[in-house]
Amino acid sequence: MKKFTSLIGSVSLMSIIFLLMPQDLWAQAGSKTFSFTSTGAEQSFTVPQGVTSITIQAWGGGGGGGGVASNSSNSRGGGGGAGGSYVQGTIPVVPGEQYSVIVGWGGLGYSALNGGDGGSSIFLKGTTTYFVALGGPGGVVGNTANPWGNGGIAPDTGNTFTGTSPASNYGGNGAVANYQNTYDGGGGGGSAGASSGGGDAQGRDGGAAGVGGGAQGGQGRWDGDGPGNSGGFPGAGGGGAKLTINGGDNYAGGNGSNGEVIVSWPAPSRTSTMANNDVSADSVCAGT
Repeated sequence: MKKFTSLIGSVSLMSIIFLLMPQDLWAQAGSKTFSFTSTGAEQSFTVPQGVTSITIQAWGGGGGGGGVASNSSNSRGGGGGAGGSYVQGTIPVVPGEQYSVIVGWGGLGYSALNGGDGGSSIFLKGTTTYFVALGGPGGVVGNTANPWGNGGIAPDTGNTFTGTSPASNYGGNGAVANYQNTYDGGGGGGSAGASSGGGDAQGRDGGAAGVGGGAQGGQGRWDGDGPGNSGGFPGAGGGGAKLTINGGDNYAGGNGSNGEVIVSWPAPSRTSTMANNDVSADSVCAGT
């Protein structure tokens, strides 16, 4: 009884629960995940104590859909924005190290202008860049010179990734407006995921989400004149605007979605946790 009382005195109640916990529940209890979203500024991540590897997942921002500019004649539509790229990998780290995180913004849809380009998501330390997930280009405006805007064309090279279990996929293309003479705005491209690239938009329909965390592209305007629809989070492209009324209003394309960076790390081992609590194998067995 004295040995058991001594054990309680040197080990926290939570440590005892962890020691008796099945291995799979132990891992679930200790694993951590942190998501960074776009703030317009550089953010930072400091490696926690006891952590020796981290996994990075990053999505670039989606491109904004093209707007429409009115005049006295001709229908017009904006092209859809392209979807953002995806990268991942697991890298070794040292507790206390600080990394910089830049999360790509979604390209805005502007009235009577091209859609803005999506920003790239970046994970780096000092001058060493570990991960870059490229953003998607914006769609083209529909105006007098070019009534039917082209869709943004997603990159198919240029991502940066490293480490173990790496992956790199690219977003889908935005669609050109007026597909099959429908007068609709073009759909936005889907963002990429861990297992596949984002789908290309088809006509007014947004591209499919990439398998493993991608999002569907925004739909081009089709039900009457108006702005395009925004892309899904994270990183999908926005849909293009539509105008058929002579002398009608200018309209904006849909916004591309912001990107995202997720940092995750495994649970500490039972051995390290026991050491941190000054628990020896002999004391755990005491009291039996």
